[in-house]
Amino acid sequence: MANAHCAIDVWHPLFAGRGCTPKATILPLPDDFFSYLQQDGVVLPPSFGGGARTPTSEEWAGTPGAPTVRELGSDSDSDGSGDGNAEAPPPPELPGLARAIGAALAEATDGVCPRLAFSAPTDAAWMQAGNELRCTTASDVLLLLKGSDKAAAEAASAAPRPVLALRHWTRLEPGMEFRCFAKDGVLVGLSQRRCDVRNAFLEAPELQRRITLSVARLHERHVLPQFPSRTCVFDAYCEKRRNEASLRAWLLDFEPWGGETDAGLFDWAELEALAEADGGAERGQEGEADPEAEPETEAEAAPEPEMEAEAEPEPEPELRVVTTDMPMVPSKMMRDGVPIDLLDGSEGSALDIAMKKLRAEAGEDLV
Repeated sequence: MANAHCAIDVWHPLFAGRGCTPKATILPLPDDFFSYLQQDGVVLPPSFGGGARTPTSEEWAGTPGAPTVRELGSDSDSDGSGDGNAEAPPPPELPGLARAIGAALAEATDGVCPRLAFSAPTDAAWMQAGNELRCTTASDVLLLLKGSDKAAAEAASAAPRPVLALRHWTRLEPGMEFRCFAKDGVLVGLSQRRCDVRNAFLEAPELQRRITLSVARLHERHVLPQFPSRTCVFDAYCEKRRNEASLRAWLLDFEPWGGETDAGLFDWAELEALAEADGGAERGQEGEADPEAEPETEAEAAPEPEMEAEAEPEPEPELRVVTTDMPMVPSKMMRDGVPIDLLDGSEGSALDIAMKKLRAEAGEDLV
């Protein structure tokens, strides 16, 4: 299954020894970890420095008889049979996981960035200093995962993969991260990853050429030979090398082609058309040996004197960045960290009631 290839515990070991992806420690998760992620409240196990009892909804509200959190939320029981005042079950102990995370942190120079098999808790970054995923303690790691709707959704999926990846933290320049699209072995497009930000420096033609060249080299030398599928989406970071004109592309993540995967500044119809225009897998197999081809003679195999021994891949894929001609696209991350009540504007929701009240008050003021 294509999605399974995109799990970090599947693809990262394939590339870890090739010097093309950041270091990461992949830990197995205990059986009760995913049920813990789905529990209400953010209470850490004693082994992570927690152990406090989850307050009841009445204690949380501070007023006896106050509505429960479940009654106030959109997921309330319609028949009123749910016991909103019941205390949440105590968190699992997880001492082995706490020790393993501590050992991984000891090996990292500047902290780690946690993620599950398929998703990172980017929606909970607001819980950390600097609004970033950098964790320097085991409790930091667990707080991010426990506060993330993305992590909870993955935990609630049909068959979650019980792994935790702790990638060594490095601060990345957001404008140099790109989403890359490969179909049938052909790299057909690159999109600026943050589609809601314009970076003027990305509009320089020479820099665009270097970006495309570095990602094409990453795809040709590492992704094509190692990744199990020739059709995929991968995220790459282009690092500016000191005192060098070239860029170095690092592999960050994989996603499946199509479906709900974010297409960046493209849409999937455009990407399919680009793949069709590029002539299928012919260019994608460039540089690979043809088992049915006639063997070359020594004279034919030798490069011409004026040519380099190793030719650079052609920067053929289309690169799109936010410019004055390419408008910004609202970021899906704008929803992260926003109370869920503000995202639900349906009739009878908390947002709908608040807006009606504001309109009524405004009308009274006008009178």
